[in-house]
Amino acid sequence: MPAATDRVPQEFIIEPYQVEHKLARLQSHKASGPDNIPNWFWRDFSVWLAEPICAIFNASIRQCLVPNWWKYANVIPVPNSNPSTSIEKDLHLISLTPTLSKVMESFIGQWILSNLEGKLDHRQYGALKGRSTTHELVDILHHWHTALNNNAAIRVVFVDYAKAFDHVNHSIVICKLVSLGVSSVLIRWLCSFLLNRQKRVKISDYIFG
Repeated sequence: MPAATDRVPQEFIIEPYQVEHKLARLQSHKASGPDNIPNWFWRDFSVWLAEPICAIFNASIRQCLVPNWWKYANVIPVPNSNPSTSIEKDLHLISLTPTLSKVMESFIGQWILSNLEGKLDHRQYGALKGRSTTHELVDILHHWHTALNNNAAIRVVFVDYAKAFDHVNHSIVICKLVSLGVSSVLIRWLCSFLLNRQKRVKISDYIFG
């Protein structure tokens, strides 16, 4: 883990108006996390809540610590088919975290992408704003047609990793971000974010775990 720093770069200091903007755009129909605070509360009172929440966000960045409560998640099993016959195959799991945690994550995500600008493969289409599977398909088809026009052979292998994001090694991710020059402030915050996360299953009004 990078060494701690007493100074937070100006680019990582959040202003109240930025928090208010994000809170005001929350969708009220989205489910709340373990804190059970509905999104309409954050949205409707965003003008008054922005400043104290901003102070909490900046303290989290300055100390490179994520509050434990933000690491809790309610896991909601949603059936893929009706009726469901298999717990392993017919249920899609949705993880709900506190709204404030997601708002904070949006700032961190923007900063990380800014740090990575120009360092990612130009054929990376996933999880990037303005890119989608459509762009990937167009790119693939272009290369296939180019190969066919040149009388070349085409061999294709598709790999679908089951629950790929659930099996990513956190240490490898952190090391990769460090090697790409992501700010040490963001790296330390991410380390805290990934440490000691807890989940519990919630079905209707019943909570397990």
